Amino acid sequence: MATQDYAASVQGAAIRVTRLSSSGSLLTGSLDSYTTSAFIRMSFTPEYEDGEEITEKAADGTVCVSYKAPDRLKRVTMELAICEPDPELTALLAGGVLLTRNLSTATAQTIATGTTSVTISGTSTTLVTNTATVTVASGHGIVVGSLVTIGGAGTVVAATGGITTGTSLAGTYTVTAITSTSFSFLTARSGTVTVTGVVTATLRDDASVGWAAPAIGDDPAGNGVAIECWSHAVANGKRASSYPYFHWIFPYARLRQSGDRVIENGLLANTFEGYGIGNTTFSSGPDGRWAWTEVTDRPYAYARSDWSPSQPRLKGFYTWSGTTATAVTDLPIAQVDTDFNVPGAYEYVATSATDVVDAESDFTAGS
Repeated sequence: MATQDYAASVQGAAIRVTRLSSSGSLLTGSLDSYTTSAFIRMSFTPEYEDGEEITEKAADGTVCVSYKAPDRLKRVTMELAICEPDPELTALLAGGVLLTRNLSTATAQTIATGTTSVTISGTSTTLVTNTATVTVASGHGIVVGSLVTIGGAGTVVAATGGITTGTSLAGTYTVTAITSTSFSFLTARSGTVTVTGVVTATLRDDASVGWAAPAIGDDPAGNGVAIECWSHAVANGKRASSYPYFHWIFPYARLRQSGDRVIENGLLANTFEGYGIGNTTFSSGPDGRWAWTEVTDRPYAYARSDWSPSQPRLKGFYTWSGTTATAVTDLPIAQVDTDFNVPGAYEYVATSATDVVDAESDFTAGS
């Protein structure tokens, strides 16, 4: 049997935080797993319930019975401090609202040419009630908020209802709904039409620019997260050549922001604290690299590893298929997202490059 190399754990290499479902299983959506090396410290302290102590004295004052029940591990208390006010990691850990903005730098893409089917439902001549649905090839990549242009002649060559033949539908529209093979936008037209021309779309290129705290009375931790942390294994004064990392797992953690938030001539503190317990549904982790699934019922565990997210320099949201990480390059569409930690929370997407979040009316309330 090979002997261990007695390596020490030195410095933090990376962390990965993955959102949990109500059953404790790891979620796999585009905003559910975040990796970074930009953290200051990850600390945890085992918390024990003191065993009851029983002492009985004899009539003369001497101790005749003395017994102390064993202390029992209850959980670990945890603290995570990050280097920057990272809105994506903060929203993942502490709920609230992730704020994004359309940078308006995306390049227009041709979606369809020639004759295009456009179905317009509704009879009103206002922009509020009529919806046009354009059928295009699947895999168009359009999201809600994309700007779509009906170009070319844009001429109606066939029509029913309130649109007359020859009426132009050329123009730029904001997409309000999508399926795999069609998208919709609002229009003052009515009827069913077929148009000729080029259909192009400028996709939204939203970026995370801020975060809003949970509302008063909200539970910031939601269903909790699983936290993994990697540190360097150092033996004989240098990093170990075999299994050069320690892989630490905390299968179930509930955190919230803590400490004073001070804007000053210095670093703004970004600290989260909470507790961790076991979670058997953590299983082998997001990428299947954790081999000891039978111990995930414990609040924490660690093992040597030959891989760390710091090795390929991963930073940001990723989806995992086995050990393959795919970077999330497009944020989801603006909607009430039930996978956020806070039930009924929002991801707000500003509708133009000049928008700011200034009113509840800018998004639709959830139940």
